[in-house]
Formats: sequence, C-alpha cells, structure tokens
Amino acid sequence: MSKSSLIKKKSAFWASVATGAGSTVVSGILTMAVTWSLLSGGVSAAYAGIAAACLALPVSIGMFVGGGLVDRLGARPVLLISNLLTLGAALAAMSLVMTRPDALVAIVALLAFSNGLGAPGVVAQDARLPQLARLSGLRLERANGLRDLANQIGMMSGPALGVLAVEFTGLAGALVMAVALLAIIAIVDALFFPRFREGRQGVARSAAAAHPVRRILGDRTLSAVVLLALPLVAIFTSLDEILAPTLALSAGLGGMALTVFLTLTGLAAFTSAASFAKAGHRIAKRKLVIGGVALSALGFIALAAIPSREAFFIAPVLIGCGIGPLWPVLLTAIQSRVPRAELGGVIGALSGVALLAQPASSLVTGPAVAHFGAGAIAWVIAGIAGGLALLAPFLGGLRELDSPSAKDTMSADMASDRLRLIASALLAAGALWIAYQPMSGSKVRQADTSVIATAHAAQPVMDIGALGRIEPASRILRVSAPLGTEPPRIERIHVRAGDTVVAGQIIAVMADHAIRAAAVASAEAQVRVAEAELARIRAGARPSELAAQRARIDALLAQVRLARTTLDRRVALMRSDAASAAQLDDANATLSRLSAELAAAEAVYETLAHVRAEDITVSEAALGRARADLAQKRAEFELSQIRAPIDGTVLAVNAREGEKAGADGLLSLADLRAMDVVAEIYESDASRLRIGLPAEVHLPGIAVPLPADVREIGWLVRRNDAIGTDPVARIDARVIEVRLRLAPEASDRVTRLSNMQVSVRIRAERLPAMPEPR
Repeated sequence: MSKSSLIKKKSAFWASVATGAGSTVVSGILTMAVTWSLLSGGVSAAYAGIAAACLALPVSIGMFVGGGLVDRLGARPVLLISNLLTLGAALAAMSLVMTRPDALVAIVALLAFSNGLGAPGVVAQDARLPQLARLSGLRLERANGLRDLANQIGMMSGPALGVLAVEFTGLAGALVMAVALLAIIAIVDALFFPRFREGRQGVARSAAAAHPVRRILGDRTLSAVVLLALPLVAIFTSLDEILAPTLALSAGLGGMALTVFLTLTGLAAFTSAASFAKAGHRIAKRKLVIGGVALSALGFIALAAIPSREAFFIAPVLIGCGIGPLWPVLLTAIQSRVPRAELGGVIGALSGVALLAQPASSLVTGPAVAHFGAGAIAWVIAGIAGGLALLAPFLGGLRELDSPSAKDTMSADMASDRLRLIASALLAAGALWIAYQPMSGSKVRQADTSVIATAHAAQPVMDIGALGRIEPASRILRVSAPLGTEPPRIERIHVRAGDTVVAGQIIAVMADHAIRAAAVASAEAQVRVAEAELARIRAGARPSELAAQRARIDALLAQVRLARTTLDRRVALMRSDAASAAQLDDANATLSRLSAELAAAEAVYETLAHVRAEDITVSEAALGRARADLAQKRAEFELSQIRAPIDGTVLAVNAREGEKAGADGLLSLADLRAMDVVAEIYESDASRLRIGLPAEVHLPGIAVPLPADVREIGWLVRRNDAIGTDPVARIDARVIEVRLRLAPEASDRVTRLSNMQVSVRIRAERLPAMPEPR
C-alpha cells in the first residue's frame, strides 16, 4: 500500500467527521432561518411549528429509507448520491427565495425535500464509523465522541448562524450560506470517503436480518436508552425551534438573546461531548446516562421557574451538559451490539424514530404555546424531563451498557417492571400537578400560611379584559398652523414622515414669512430712532449752542439799551417840538420789539441750559412703544415658521406645500421611545384598578402577548371609542381610560403600530369580599 493511500485512509475518518458536522450546520441554518424569519415576521407560533415539522419530517423518512439502502447498496454510493440531490434541492430553494420570496409554501417544501435527501448520507457515515475508526486507529468510544463533538459544534453554530443570517441578510442570505456549505461537503465526501467491500454477501445477510425495530425492542439495553432518548430529543427540539424563540419574544428579548441561548446550549453540549471523547471509555455508561438525564431535567426546570433573562444563561448550560454525551453513548451501544449487516438499518430506524419525534413535538408545542402560553408549556416540559430523571435509575437495561453480554433473570425483570410501573405512576402524577400549576394561574409562591392569607386566597380572582389602542407615551401631537380669519398658505415643509426632529427645530415655513420679516426690520429701525431721540434729549444743548445764544442775548441787550436811549432823546426833542410824534412812535416800537426778542432769546437760553423731565418721559414712552411694536412683529414672524414642540418622530404629514393647513393640522408628531396602550375599562371594574398591576397586550396576528403594567388611571368616565367585532358587545358602555406602560423591548416592536386596536388583559386585584348580612 502506497504512503498516499495510507494517508488517505487515515484521513477518511476525519473527513467524515468534518462533513457530518457540516451537514449538522446546514440543518441548523435551514431550520432556524425559516422558523425565526416566520416568528420575527409576525407569524404565530402555531404556523412556525408547522413549518418546523415540515422541515424535520422528511429527515425521519430519509433515515428509515437510508438504513435499508446502506445495507443493500453500500455506504459510499448512498452518501455521494445523497449529497448531490441535497445540493440540487437547496439550490432550487435559494433561487425561489431570490425570485419569489412570498412563495413560502414552495420554499419550505423544497427545503424539506433537501433535508430528506440528505438523511441517507448521514446514516451511511454512522453505519461505517467502526471501520473508519479502525482505519484511523481509534477506539470506538473515542470515535463516536469525536464525531458527536463535531456535531455539537454544528448544533452550536448552525442555529446561531441561521438567526444571525436572517437578522442581517434575510432568508436569502441564509440559503446562500447553506448552499455553499453543501457544495464543499459533496466535494470532500467524494474525495475521502472510502469504498468498503459490500457485495452480494452483504445483500444476502441483509435479507436474512431481523427488522430494525424488532432488533431495538428485543434488546433491553437499546430499548431502555431509546425510552430515555426519544422524549429528550423531542423536548430539546421543541425547546430550540419553538419554546426558546417564543420565550425570548414574550420576555421582550431580541434575536441576539436567542442567539446567546442557542450558543450556550451548543457550547455546553460541546464541552460534555469533548469530555466523553477524551475519557468516555473509562466512565460507566449507565452513570453517564442517568447523570445526563438528571442535568437536562434541572435545566428545563430552571427555564420554567427562573425569570427569562436569568434562565437564558443558566438553563442552556445545564441542558447542554446533560444531553451532550447521550448520543455517542447510544451509538456506541448500537455499534457494539448490532451485526454489521443490520447496522445501517438499525441506525436509520433509530434516527428516523428520533427525528419523527421532532416534527411531532413541533406540531404539538406550537399550537400549545399559542393557546396556553410559553410559561405553561415550559412547566409541562420541565415535568416530563423530571419524570425521565426519576425513571432512569430504575431501568434495568441500562446496567448492561457497561457489559455487552445480556444476563437477564425472571426476578430481575419482575422487579424492574414493578419499579418502572411505580416510577411511571409518580411521573404521571407529578407531570399533571406541575402542568396544572401554571395553567390555573397559581404561580405565586406560598410564603405565608396564616388564616388571613388563606381567606384572601379563597376569594375569586378575575382578570379585566378590554379593548385598547397603541399610543406613544407622549401622546400624538397634531402640529397646526396659526389660526386667524384666513389661515396662511404653506410655503415650505422641511420634514417627511419618519424623520426625527428635536424641540425647536423649524419644520415648516408659511407664505407670509417674507412680509413679516420685513415688518420686523422696520420695527427695529423705529426702535433705533426712538433710542437716538431719547439720548439727544438726555444729553441737553452743546456748549457752543449755549455760547451762541448768550452772544445773541448780549447783542439784543445792547440794542435794547440803544433803543431806550433813542426813545429818551425823541421824548426830549418832542418837548421842544424838535421831533415829530411819528418819530417818537417809531422809537417806542423799536424798543418794544427788541425787548421782546431779548426775552425770547433768554427763554431759549434757559431751555438749552436745563433738560426738562417731561421731555425725557415723553421720549422714553415713545421708545417703549417702538420696542413693543418690535416684539409684536417678531412674534408674528415666529408664527410664520412652525417649530417642533418636542423631540420625536414625524408620524404623518397632513398638508402639502401650497396648501392651507386643515383641521388635521400640518403634521402628526410623537416621541416613540416609550409606547403605551390606552385601554378602555368598564366603569364597573374601575375600583379594582391600581397603579403597577401587571397586564398582557395581545396584538392581532401575533400569538405572543406583550408584557405591560398599569401606569395611569384616568379621571373621567365617558362612552367608549374602541368598538370590537362582537355583535352583542356593549357599544354604549361607559368606560374609563387606563394607560399601560410597555416594556422597552416591547416598545421597540410597536413603534410603527400607533393607533392599532389591541386586546388587553389586566391581572386585577381580587374582588372585594361580600359584606355579611346584618
């Protein structure tokens, strides 16, 4: 044998491990991409469960068929043909998503067909794992552990990659990723998977072999492991595909939180599988199975009992650590107890039954979650897992996991049957009790058993149901133009629906904006004139003006003296008849005129020399009037440009440029960072309302209710506005408005749903006790 041939044979096991893990990654990508795209798109959990079941059911059928094909045709032909057919179906689904993304039924059908065609290839690899382990020189336990370790990596990364791909690139991006991986898997298998000698002798042995189901049921060890494995597989599938996404949505957690949950689950399973691969041959298989089932049960109980945020970190670690080593233990038991001629059929049948439980659990869990709620179903699953943990130590077949030879006695069978019957009865009673607790609404822990608490618990509790509408906590503001005898025309609008604005931002300008801007400029000029006049009056006359006026007074005084002298001379001459009476009158008139001018000049001087308080008061009043007129013009100018009253988002623009704003206003504005639900509660239930009461809000088309609490209770009773479709509803009832505060995560989901009519259920206080008759 050449060195290259020897290296190729030793590499066959590792290539098979890698392609098997790649197939698990592809399966996780496809399943979670379809499920999460439906749930995040508003489809109910029931429809998402049906889609998940449709994806898983063909895989089960392919496992059943693939086991027989491997025993008859050989592992390599079945594997290569399966890879090619799977790649073709996935390519067709990818093309359909890119061309007709609304054809969901056809897309799911093609992906289901692809999953079913890939199942025989998985059986072919598992059936020839003992031979591949011998070629690589590995123990069978370690080979199974390493293969399961790689599959755990696929289980950890596949669903997480599917959710992330849908979040960032949509369903089309997830399918492109899956097709690329399938092409790589087909090439690697064609190059490295060896040709085993499987001819007519194998066909004859296969024809004479027992039926795979009879082989499993006839072996106590295999039947015991299957009894524990099948319910856990079903529970784990419903957890990943339906329950965990629904719990994430109901708690207001997004896709990243679900990604963390799935990643932690896979990481814990990876760690436990790695431990089994390293030291699995030195550990008692029975203790390993019992411990794994118990850890898984603790994880499911934690998921049901602890609030979702904390449970999304604790539960996946426990569940992953418990489930991690179970499958390699089961495969090792099958490969060591079943002849090679029947190995493919047994592995295919067992894998098919396990996978058949997956769509069944999805079909049951989806509608159950939609009807009863995720919390109730989480408790039911926790009860089933706890019952399996109690039953595991009493299964006698598990004792033979560490010794392939079967040594059964009648007494051991009878004791095992009695213990199994007792454990089953306890399991049924415990599961019914645990399932009844959340459905009856009694999740409150009983911390006080006094007489008063007992009497209070005996009083009936009734939820308050009502219709309501989604509304921003800031209310919806209708921003309007200024009212007047004639509403102004809109010149410019600076925002569109969906824009974010800040308080004071200019969002529109009216047509009279330019006219009012000019009026402001004119008023500012009038203010400046009045200010200058007041300053001039307060300053008084200049020294030069006073000197000039004094000089004029002095000149007039000299002229008055001269005129008086002239008058005296004329009087003397008149006595001696030397001057006429006319000359005397002229001199007298000149003196009177000059005296008057002197008095006027002295009055002007007094006016210039002293500032009157009355002049200052008049000037100040004129300045105040000018400033008031300026303030009015500026206010009118502000009315010509519309500003945002609050920080928020424009919901709708109700007018256009060139139009006049109508009764609906210019636009609708609200702060969408916090959302409320306005519920209309009948006045008869008003006395039971309190601030802080928990509530659930049910949106049309979404099965998962949104958590809320009572934030505000109205002060007025009026007629109801929310009218439902019930023909016998009280349409004239009198109601009181109650505002419910949505959680921040839930608010982000309804920011585009303002005014949507919803139904509300408030966990009200207990009914008041009836008064005792006197």
